[in-house]
Amino acid sequence: MSYSKKFFGKLANGEDVYLHTLSIQDFSFSVMDLGACITNIILDKKLDVVSGFDNVTPYEGKCGSMGFTVGRYANRIANAEFTLNNIKYQLSKNNGENTLHGGVNNFTKKLFEIRYDNKENECLICHTNSSDGEEGYPGNLDFTVKFTLIKPSTIRIEYYASTDKDTIVNFTNHSYFNLNGHDDGSILNHELEVNADYVLDIKNDLIPTGKLNDVSGT
Repeated sequence: MSYSKKFFGKLANGEDVYLHTLSIQDFSFSVMDLGACITNIILDKKLDVVSGFDNVTPYEGKCGSMGFTVGRYANRIANAEFTLNNIKYQLSKNNGENTLHGGVNNFTKKLFEIRYDNKENECLICHTNSSDGEEGYPGNLDFTVKFTLIKPSTIRIEYYASTDKDTIVNFTNHSYFNLNGHDDGSILNHELEVNADYVLDIKNDLIPTGKLNDVSGT
């Protein structure tokens, strides 16, 4: 296994962004420190199966959270508000009247501290903080996402968070996959199997209704 780090470009504010790569034989993946974002997953040394860009500049535009670590809260929160411990919290709105993927200045805007660790497994440990009241969420949040390379071609993603107030969190990675290669056209011939008994019912604006639809026989 091997680790490498290279310059990936400058942000509009002049800050430098770096790309961190773990590789083993014919398999590798890269994470940039802006948003702890997976920029590529490469099989057989040449087949890149996730969408991404060759430098940091397009990631500052509207790229659909492509490859980013999403937080504080992935998906949508209706009316940009929630109640916790009988206290109503108003969040920033960035999806009509709703909050999407944590708000306006979410994790995709943060420069993570990334360090390489090989004490047990080859991994990238990515760390950031979110202050109390940021985007409306309560509590100072200390957050780490860990990307581990496991032989021969597995990426394990783990999320760790601590906070000094009761709060809500929902983290995920937002990569877009094309198993034929990211530049190989449509994915409509792909099939995904999910071992589930129910699917969550949603409204037209993709907000869950709370109803669970049985998928037996579908």
